[in-house]
This record gives sequence, structure tokens and C-alpha cells, in this order.
Amino acid sequence: MNEHWPRWIFASCTKHFYALRGGIPMYIEGEKKVIGSSASNFELRMDGPRFTEIAHNQFYVFMELNILVSCPRSDTNFHEIHKNVGIAAKAFTGIKLYKYGTAVVDDGTLFGCLNLKQKWRNDSLEINHFGQVGPAKDLLQASVEGHYQTTLEA
Repeated sequence: MNEHWPRWIFASCTKHFYALRGGIPMYIEGEKKVIGSSASNFELRMDGPRFTEIAHNQFYVFMELNILVSCPRSDTNFHEIHKNVGIAAKAFTGIKLYKYGTAVVDDGTLFGCLNLKQKWRNDSLEINHFGQVGPAKDLLQASVEGHYQTTLEA
């Protein structure tokens, strides 16, 4: 496999979702948040990628992407969390994979595309609402998760 694939996949996924966030602030899991709990935001999380060699120099790639949607609780606008979940869900499309970075090998060329898996029941785009974070915090949370796959050649 190519040692740069995990980095390029991560960079491509973050750029993809950042471009489709609808103006809502977005953070990468682990990144320090600079806003308080009173503002809506997205947090992108990635599990994987996982690589399986299916033929000589041909690799099956599987991964999960998840967006945690946070939204202030409001007694006048009960729909904002659902609106923001819809914006996040709409971004779960095919993700073009580019060689992003600052090294010599990072020339920005396209090297693949991640496709949203939807063949099986547990591979569908999944939305979960968690409700209010706690009684002392007026913050609602939900998540949108999708499973992605592709095949890459080394």
C-alpha cells in the first residue's frame, strides 16, 4: 500500500465536509474549539481507514465518518437541530481523494473516490439524536454517520 494514503484520505475528507458545512463552524475531532456552547457547530470524526489487500497491490479501503452536531437548546426554535442535521447529512456524498499536503509527492492529483456504502441495512446513512447534553447545559446533540469504501491500487 502507499504510506501516504491515510494522510491524503484524511485531508480529502476534511476538505470535502468543510466545503459543504453550510457556513456552520466545523472542527476536527481533538481540535480545540474556540466557541462557547451557545453556538451551533459540527465536529468531524473519522474511524479508519482500514486496508485489505484483495489482489497484488490492490487494496479495499473501508472507513466510517461521523459528524457530531451541536446546537443550543431553544424554547422558540425546536427545529434548528434538525435543520443542522440535514445540512450535515446532505454532505455525505462521494468524496474525491486528492494528494493534498506540502511534501514533494503531494501534487494535488486525484487518486480515487470514496463511495458511501448503502447495500446493507447497517451501512445506511444513520442519524441519531441524543437530546440535551445535561440538565445544566442548554445544548442539544445529534450525529450523522456514514460508511465509505473504495479500491485503490499501489
